Amino acid sequence: MAGSLPVTQIEPQSLAQYLDKVKAVINAAFEVPEWVSAEIVEIVVKARYAILHLTALKGARDVVKCDAFLWIEDWDRLSSKFQAGTGLRLDRGHKVLISTTAEFHPSFGFRLKPVDIDPRFTLGDAEKRKRDALLRLKQEGIVEANRQLSKPFDVF
Repeated sequence: MAGSLPVTQIEPQSLAQYLDKVKAVINAAFEVPEWVSAEIVEIVVKARYAILHLTALKGARDVVKCDAFLWIEDWDRLSSKFQAGTGLRLDRGHKVLISTTAEFHPSFGFRLKPVDIDPRFTLGDAEKRKRDALLRLKQEGIVEANRQLSKPFDVF
């Protein structure tokens, strides 16, 4: 048959065998945690685990997406550390800096395994957004216009 691929004489490996090799390479290459910045798109917390859906944005577009998997005790530890350091609940829309390893599992695919979080990173981003919003309000004259309004007299 013209244009068909020749049948290989080599015994093919199973998908499970191939993915086990992929797992070995990825898990060995990323066993030491590294600091990674990302934005949280969604958080799913179940009884035994939590999943953070992460992204890196360029403008309004997702450039990359990846899930981070945490056992519930790790989720409790990291979310508590974040809240203690920021006064905020870890939530969607936050830009975070996490120390993470990466893993691949043949049944669950590729995912990050966070081991630490730096709340100062998120505070810095929040402060920058606050300053940018205040600057925009000043440039649009809204801050000065607000000052010209009379003070309310019926505040309890």
